[in-house]
Amino acid sequence: MSTEPNPRVAVVGCGKWGKNLVRNFHGLGVLDMVYDKDEAGRLTAEAISPTVDLVGSLSAVLQSSVDAVVIATPAETHADLALQALQAGKHVFVEKPAALSFNQACELYDAAIKRDLVLFVGHVFLTHSAVQKMRELIDIGYLGRLEYIYSEQLSPGRIRRQEDVLWSFAPHDVSILRYLANDEPERIVAFGAEEAAPRIAGMSVVHFDWPSGLRGHIHVSWLHPEKVRRVIVVGSKRAVVFDDVAAKMVSYDRTDTIDAFDKKPSTIWYATDEPLRKECETFLSLCRGEEGRQEREKLDLSVMRILGKAHDSLLRNTLEKRRP
Repeated sequence: MSTEPNPRVAVVGCGKWGKNLVRNFHGLGVLDMVYDKDEAGRLTAEAISPTVDLVGSLSAVLQSSVDAVVIATPAETHADLALQALQAGKHVFVEKPAALSFNQACELYDAAIKRDLVLFVGHVFLTHSAVQKMRELIDIGYLGRLEYIYSEQLSPGRIRRQEDVLWSFAPHDVSILRYLANDEPERIVAFGAEEAAPRIAGMSVVHFDWPSGLRGHIHVSWLHPEKVRRVIVVGSKRAVVFDDVAAKMVSYDRTDTIDAFDKKPSTIWYATDEPLRKECETFLSLCRGEEGRQEREKLDLSVMRILGKAHDSLLRNTLEKRRP
């Protein structure tokens, strides 16, 4: 374990999700300052962390002595703010998606590598103990040969006008599938439904084929009347279902009868931790120089590449066909 001290952190954005980052980094004792251009965000930050400096501009953050900048602003601002922070010599934790195109993401990683800085994307489900447990079950052969992975994230969500549902919701699902499959899919096909603005999809289904023969798909939507957040992994011996809303994971045995699975689950496992705290701790450890940085950067960039291909397919198969 590294003996380097924890970096000092500034959080940019204290809104719906940013306030959780402020709370966690404050709780970890590393938060020095918060910047939010809106008064409501500043008041929230003050309530959470009354001893932390509230600064009035981004330049105040970039010119400060903090070691790392955490970005939790609207998605369309991520790439620009992350690049500015990297150019200022700061490690960067940027909420998903890091950018709204793969080319933008590559620019960020080039800037980080050039300056030997950490660029970390907020794929919070990678530190979720349920997802890590699923990977463990795969690795030890508990599920048998992997056959199918399915993920869905559905809600009566807030409709965006700057990014579509693939960039808004699917980074979570893609990061989970990429982590569990431990490889990039070789074929990606996406369809969707247009909503809110031209070329903005509010629902999408993406199909994946891996070189191993594994298949999967994700279904993401902010046009669903109920909140659903599930991941299902089917193997030749067993299947597991992780229900994030119910905070539990259930395992089913395969059968040789007319029924594909046993009617009752063979095991039940409940998630009780806060993945975001573990994610913040992981970021700090990488900033201290502990192992795992290259592996995480490779996975984060892979997620962006998959998202880019899925979005290109969505445009070809759905959105562009509706325009003259």
